Amino acid sequence: MDRIIGSKKSPPSDNKTAVLLIHGILDCSVTWLLTGPGKGLGVAVQSLPVSVRLGNNVTRTMVCNLACDPLQNQQLLLEEKSWHEIGIYDLPAMIDHIIEQTKQEKIFMVTHSQGGAAFFVMASERPEYQEKVIAFSALAPAVFMSRTGTSLFRMLCLVADSNSLQLTLNLLGIYQFKPLGTFLRTLGKIVCSEQSLLLPVCKGVFDLAFGYDGNLNASTLRLVSQYAPAGASIRQFAHYGQSILSGKFRKFDYGVAGNMKNYG
Repeated sequence: MDRIIGSKKSPPSDNKTAVLLIHGILDCSVTWLLTGPGKGLGVAVQSLPVSVRLGNNVTRTMVCNLACDPLQNQQLLLEEKSWHEIGIYDLPAMIDHIIEQTKQEKIFMVTHSQGGAAFFVMASERPEYQEKVIAFSALAPAVFMSRTGTSLFRMLCLVADSNSLQLTLNLLGIYQFKPLGTFLRTLGKIVCSEQSLLLPVCKGVFDLAFGYDGNLNASTLRLVSQYAPAGASIRQFAHYGQSILSGKFRKFDYGVAGNMKNYG
């Protein structure tokens, strides 16, 4: 979790009420800052009398971000983690940490995409945390997914939910879509520059990945290409694949035997 210390309009202080910003899938906290002053929400909010915290839900091997399972006191393996676990473990841990640091009883929250799904998981599975949130704003919450348009994201979700593919990837020890490497970041600087003749190609890649809506801001693509995709577990995509097919917002379906083992 990152923190914006303060600004001239809102000097640093340890006891200001906090606002926690939570990003979406394949993203990271820098997404709230990329577009800069006057545009980036994280930058804009820092001028208000609040303490700005930027959550990171990028999954990594053998960790569960800020928290391990406080109920079982054990680590969650990467292959076991989806946005359900982010909601019941990570978000509560972030909220508790912020409240402890700021000495305030409640915080504000803003989420995007998968961050909204994780919040609704927390509100449902750990309802006591509703009392710790003053107000909540969900930007494009990825909750009920049956109307997800044609895109590479939809295809990846449906493919990731394939039992045979999951078994194969597990045998190969592949549990995540890894963050961008140095080569792709360098390529992004060249291809996605506003002056590049290949900018339409860059735009096409983003449209293919997330769906075309005609509102893509090409001026930010060079920066976005340095941070996105920031990584995610295969389980996150598989869980969304189930949501797309069922049209329901519910826990991960492990199959009859797996559900009995995990949920009782």
